[in-house]
Amino acid sequence: MGIITIETKEREKTISLIKDALGLEKKIIEQSISKTKGNIDRLLTTLKIDLKTFIEGNIEHSDENDMFLLELEGEVAFLQRLQDKLASLDELKICP
Repeated sequence: MGIITIETKEREKTISLIKDALGLEKKIIEQSISKTKGNIDRLLTTLKIDLKTFIEGNIEHSDENDMFLLELEGEVAFLQRLQDKLASLDELKICP
């Protein structure tokens, strides 16, 4: 694990600001994850499939479902990036 050093004249204030910023970022990511999961559920319902079927690629493409599948692919990729960012935030540790 790497260490980052921040020099400041107001140590406690800076620690508080960093904790608040990280907390807000985490909250925003969690809200985005929730919304993205909702989008994924909506698309899965529209396509009448489950996520496992989609991930395994066991779906027939048609003119009617191609746009939904493309949108679903984007939402699933976005969810993974959000979850990765959240995991990175959860690993951060402030050592005053």
